[in-house]
Amino acid sequence: KSMVSVFFRSTGYVLVHAIDKATTIDHNYYIENFLSPAVNVICNQRKRSGLRGMKLLHDNARPHIHSNTRNFVSSSGIIEIDHPPYSPDLAPCDFWLFDYIKKHLDDEIDAESIERVITGILKKIPRNEYIKTYCKYKERLEYCILAEGDYFEHLIK
Repeated sequence: KSMVSVFFRSTGYVLVHAIDKATTIDHNYYIENFLSPAVNVICNQRKRSGLRGMKLLHDNARPHIHSNTRNFVSSSGIIEIDHPPYSPDLAPCDFWLFDYIKKHLDDEIDAESIERVITGILKKIPRNEYIKTYCKYKERLEYCILAEGDYFEHLIK
């Protein structure tokens, strides 16, 4: 198995990063290999507005909530969206993206090519699918409120 991190926004994918086996992902690794490159890509994509108005949603993994990570996000001008603990129902990667990628992966894919293959899959996803994901996220937030923070996946039609 290989671990891959994906950054995407409502207009499409931003960054795919495959993590070498036996790599420890701490806050420094997360900032250097995920956040900083993602910020650079977004700034290149949005030359006029840069990071203005950008919001970041990631889960509560230790590298994500470390004070250095939060300082990096804040100093970049990005607004961090708090992710409720134990809420996989609210994570777009969990409720949409990972299943989509798995459906389009070959069984015999090797670890060396995983980043390239996943990037290809993400490039083929129509922009409206990314936009729909954020609409679904907002809908799921409403369900979370109605369920008073409890699991709500069973409430979704």
